[in-house]
Amino acid sequence: MPLKVCLYISRFAPGGAERQMVNLACELADRGLQVLVLHIQKDLQDAAYLQDMEGHRVKILDARSQEYLQEGIRLSRLHTDFFKNIPAPHPLRMEMLYLAGAFSRLKPDIVHSYQDMPNCTAGCAAILADVPAHLASFHSLDPATSHYPWETQTYALYRYLLLHGHPHFEACSRASVQRYAHWLDIAPEAIAYTPNGLDPTAYLVPTPQAGKAFREAHGIGPDAPVLLTLSRFAPYKKAPESIVDICARVQAQRPDCHFLVAGSGMAEDEGMGALVKERGVGNQMHLLGLQRDVAPLFASSDIFLLPSRVEGFPISIMEAMATGLPVVASNVGGIPDLVRHGKDGFLHDPQDVEGMAHSVAALLADAGLRARLGAGARERLLKEFSLRKMGDRILQRYQEMLAGTGRARG
Repeated sequence: MPLKVCLYISRFAPGGAERQMVNLACELADRGLQVLVLHIQKDLQDAAYLQDMEGHRVKILDARSQEYLQEGIRLSRLHTDFFKNIPAPHPLRMEMLYLAGAFSRLKPDIVHSYQDMPNCTAGCAAILADVPAHLASFHSLDPATSHYPWETQTYALYRYLLLHGHPHFEACSRASVQRYAHWLDIAPEAIAYTPNGLDPTAYLVPTPQAGKAFREAHGIGPDAPVLLTLSRFAPYKKAPESIVDICARVQAQRPDCHFLVAGSGMAEDEGMGALVKERGVGNQMHLLGLQRDVAPLFASSDIFLLPSRVEGFPISIMEAMATGLPVVASNVGGIPDLVRHGKDGFLHDPQDVEGMAHSVAALLADAGLRARLGAGARERLLKEFSLRKMGDRILQRYQEMLAGTGRARG
C-alpha cells in the first residue's frame, strides 16, 4: 500500500505556505503516494492554487462535514480528559473535532500541516485520532517576530503539543529554525530545515510575446526598464512604504523606468494605492492588485525588488530567480538562503532604502551585470531549490518520523 498523506491548511489564500503545500501535494501524488488535501474554507470560489492540483490525483476534502464532526465527538467521549487542559476557545475546539473525525475516517499515515494555527489544531486532532505522525511546517518567522496577533494562543497550544504529543517540526529557512527554536524553547536540532521547492515549468513559463503584449497593454515602451515587486500590503512585514521610497529614488535617476507592483492589497483602490497617492509618486508605478498569472509580469521585467522587514522563504523571489531576473532585496528571513549577495543579486538591511535604490540603479545601468546575476540566480534555483529536491527531503523526513512507530515504508 502506498503511503497516505493528509496535508492540511485551513484556507487557500494567495500566499507562500499555500503555494508550497499545493506544490508538495502535486509532487507526492506524482510519485504514487495517496495525497489528501484537507481544508475548512467555506467558499472555494476565490481559493488560490486549486486549479494547479487538477490532473495530479490529489483528493481535496472539506473537513467541515457532519460525518467527521460526529466521529470527532465520539472520539472525545472516549477520551474524556482530552479537552480539559487544551488552551483553546470553542471555535478552535470545534475545528479540532472536525479534524479528528476526518483523520479517524481517512486514516492517514502522516498528517502534514501548514501555518501556526492549523499546525496547532491539526496537532491536537492528531493526538485524539491517534495518527501515527504529525509534521508541522513553519513558513515565516516565529509569531512574536512576525507580530502575529494570536501569538499567545499559538504559543500555549504549541506548548501543549510538546507536553502531550510527539510533534515533528520543519521550517523553510535557517532563520525560521533559529527563531522558532528560541520562541518555543526547544533545541534547533528539533526543527528540520526544509527549504521550499519550485517547478517553474508547472505554471511559470514566460515568453517574449507575453512580455511584449503586457508592456503594450500598460503603455510601457519596448526598451523602457521595468522593476517588479510581488508582495502584499502588510505595513509592518512587507514594508510597502519602502517599495514606494525606492521607486521614487530610482525614478529620480531614471525617469524612463516603470514599476510593476502586484499582490493582495496592491491595487489602485486598495492600501497601496492610498500610500502611492499620499507619497505623490508618478504615474509610472503600475498597481496591478492580485494577479493569478504572473508569468507575463516576469517576462516584462528587468529586476525584481523585495524590501520586506519579515520574510520566510519568499516564493516570489524563487519565481524571479527561475525566470532569470536579478534580485534586490532585504537581508531577512530565508532570503539569504536563496540569494547570494553579488552572485544572484544584492542584499541590504531592510532599513537601507538608499542602498537598495543604488543597487537597482547599478543594475539598470549595466546590462551585462543584469544578465550575469540573472543567469546565476536561475542556475541556483534550478539546482538547489527544485520541487524534486524538496520532495526528496520531505519523503526522507516522513520515513524518519514513521520509523519510530514501526510503520516505515519503502
